[in-house]
Amino acid sequence: MSISGSAVSAEEPLLVTISKETTRITAPLKDNGYPDYVGALNAQLSKGITAENNLVVAIWNTIGTTGMSQNLVNPYFKHLQTSPPKKNAQYYQSYYQWFQETLLTEEKTSELTPREIDGLRQSLEKEHEDCMQQPWTAKKFPRMAQWLGINQRLLVNFASAANSRSQFYNPYVVESEYQNQPVPELIGLLLPAAQQTRGLARGLRLLANNQIAGGNLDKAIETSKAIHRLGRLSSRG
Repeated sequence: MSISGSAVSAEEPLLVTISKETTRITAPLKDNGYPDYVGALNAQLSKGITAENNLVVAIWNTIGTTGMSQNLVNPYFKHLQTSPPKKNAQYYQSYYQWFQETLLTEEKTSELTPREIDGLRQSLEKEHEDCMQQPWTAKKFPRMAQWLGINQRLLVNFASAANSRSQFYNPYVVESEYQNQPVPELIGLLLPAAQQTRGLARGLRLLANNQIAGGNLDKAIETSKAIHRLGRLSSRG
């Protein structure tokens, strides 16, 4: 019998025995009678988690939910015990997002040849690489300074949250196509905050290098601490 197509109906016998020896968990169970492994993971990982101590909440309050599948927003934030961020607020943009939407628009590049557009893109990417590797100033990198001017408040606020929050709970969510199947749906798990976490870490690094160049060493230390805390906390899953 194939079990990969549709969910098992309530009348059909289960294909496995629900026991610690075979399924490892005996609760919670899905509507079709099979173990709800995602629910079990979320129950375990969310112990002691609140909207106030969870750094993941601060991540989404910084970046917004534009990049998240919209049918997952409500169930995801229900796990986080908080409301989704407002759609019409200003949120953090990575340097790549920013220059793609401001410097590489069709309007800005309409009079450039494809080679010139590619050269502009490469120069912007080189600036990003240079500023990630060393202290940088607005005088030498005015375009990077323009990006930071737009995003600095958000990065500073997020660094403060990273240095004060002690938990990292990124709920596991499953696309509807994997729900109520007899096979475990863990293969369909989504990790909405994973890529965004890396993007924020890069933004904090750019901020820290600018603070170092400006002689603001105390602020640079706090920003660097936030990067390390973000890495340690996010490793919890």
